[in-house]
Amino acid sequence: DPPGKTDQRAAALLLLGVLALETRRSACALHIQQAFASPNQTNNFVVDPVSGKVYLATVNTVYQLNDTLGLEVEKRTGPVEDNLLCHAPQLPQAPCEHPKSLTDNHNKLLELDREQGVLVVCGSVYQGFCELRRMENISQIAVQFPPQGEKTVFPSMLNIAANHPNASTVGLIFKSHGGNTRLLVGATYTGAGTQFFPKNHSKEDLRFENTPEIAIRSLNVQDLSRLFTYDINPSEDNVFKIKQEVKAKNKLNFVLAFTQKTYSYIAFNNDAKMGHKESQPNSILARICLDTENPRKPSGPESRKLTESYIQMPLQCGLNGNIYNRLLSVYPADILTEPYLFGVFSKGDRKTALCAFKFADIEMEIRQGRRNCSNSPSSDVQVLDSVIQGSGAACIHKGNLVLQPEQLDCGAAHLQHPLALRRSLGAVPLVESPGLSSVSVDYVHNHIVVFLGTSNGRLRKVRHWTLKLPASEAVHHIMTLDPSDSNYLYLMTSHHMLRVKVAVCDQWKSCSDCLGAGDAHCGWCTLQNRCTIQKECAQGLLARSWIGMSEGPQQCPSMTLTPPEISISADIKDVGILINGSVPDLVGSRVECEYGPGVSTNATVHLDYGPAQIQTCPLLPREMTHTLLTHIQWR
Repeated sequence: DPPGKTDQRAAALLLLGVLALETRRSACALHIQQAFASPNQTNNFVVDPVSGKVYLATVNTVYQLNDTLGLEVEKRTGPVEDNLLCHAPQLPQAPCEHPKSLTDNHNKLLELDREQGVLVVCGSVYQGFCELRRMENISQIAVQFPPQGEKTVFPSMLNIAANHPNASTVGLIFKSHGGNTRLLVGATYTGAGTQFFPKNHSKEDLRFENTPEIAIRSLNVQDLSRLFTYDINPSEDNVFKIKQEVKAKNKLNFVLAFTQKTYSYIAFNNDAKMGHKESQPNSILARICLDTENPRKPSGPESRKLTESYIQMPLQCGLNGNIYNRLLSVYPADILTEPYLFGVFSKGDRKTALCAFKFADIEMEIRQGRRNCSNSPSSDVQVLDSVIQGSGAACIHKGNLVLQPEQLDCGAAHLQHPLALRRSLGAVPLVESPGLSSVSVDYVHNHIVVFLGTSNGRLRKVRHWTLKLPASEAVHHIMTLDPSDSNYLYLMTSHHMLRVKVAVCDQWKSCSDCLGAGDAHCGWCTLQNRCTIQKECAQGLLARSWIGMSEGPQQCPSMTLTPPEISISADIKDVGILINGSVPDLVGSRVECEYGPGVSTNATVHLDYGPAQIQTCPLLPREMTHTLLTHIQWR
């Protein structure tokens, strides 16, 4: 096998092995806990991890929902009078000779900044204009931008999101070590020459060609003069812009921007390659260093250059010609102490697959790529000459230069150009199934749990159950666990926002059935004698009070009586009870032996350690010996 292929297979087998442990039988479908129906098509959502509020972006409307998806605030954002050939009306002295018409506003970017108390909402109208709304009440503008009477406003400060319904936009908010808040945005180019730009036979309109595909912008609401600027001088150092002459070969369709460690990752597809060889991956993962921790040198800029640290690599899901070459959804998750990137990929025949990549492998490839670019130039890495900051297609040999770890991770003064790794990082499919559209992953009680959304309106908990969603609407590619309670999952379909409980454990009525079901979320609550998720078990965090799937049915509590049979003529006052299995310590607890409704005696605990516990119960008076010991009860 080529280098790395053996490791890919080993990692895949490990993950598949953990997944396989999770199933033995199928459970019944779940019930949707809460739902919010939107009359307009949904675009995006974000959950506040503190208040539990959910913000939902749809066409022409943004909603503020409570933690049970009840409506709190509804704010209309469209339709508005607009024309794709006109600058935003917020731009001072920007008349437009083209006729305007009512245009739907596809609210695309939705980012929550708790520290500044704002919700960033960017729509498709007015060339991708953004508003800063109060997160406590989104009907109110938090910061008026541009300020009234402001004259020094440039189109680049207003044109932020993609201005077409079918063009992608992703983003994330981060804070640099200097304390300034910044907004990272990736947006599909929609200017002249693309399928999104209106045909204008009178002249070629290139007014909007300067919008970069990726940019880092200022988001400090206390400094309105720099708000949404590229926040660095020269500004070209904080943008990633495809050269005009090669845009047709670089049609970027963004999937997600997310952080991991001190890095920002941007996952996207190059749709210009679609229709080429099916074995060629079009999925790309780019990384940018955010400069959030280690201070820069006093003589250097406060903010790290985007172009200095940018590096990208192809992702390949599948082997031996069976390649799923388009990325649909990604989800970063920690498995034990190992961070992974899970992704749903598709290929031309509509088949889809789930793959997983180790971040350790991603980091290793990046370091090796920068090392090769400086010391041993090869076909595995090149300067990305498709962007305006790229200086050539080849790396230049720098002699016996030794790069420090910081330089290998984030570039250096002599490595200021964006780099592209040519060799794909590959993975073996963990799941292959038609119609997958989204993924979310959790690590629960030493088991991987995978949730998959589908294009025909189903939610699957891998190897467990399938839930049919309202109107069989396709599941959006963004799906996330509730940040305050991972026993619930948030997902979005074309017209619904949903909150689903990850497991229904009470369908299992016995301990053996509960633990034999193979659902990592479910366990036996010994003091309540029922199958629950751990959070719903009273004293569930008490040692041995909740038995998880990993412990197995052999840990189910059982009791043995001594003597096993009692003669009426025997002079026995107490019966000994040996309890096996996993039960909590009984010292200090009130323990009763119950013989029937309203008939019980207090038990005495003699030995209480490990898996076995010994107690005695006084026998009932002889006139009541026809009553049988039914169970033991803890209080």
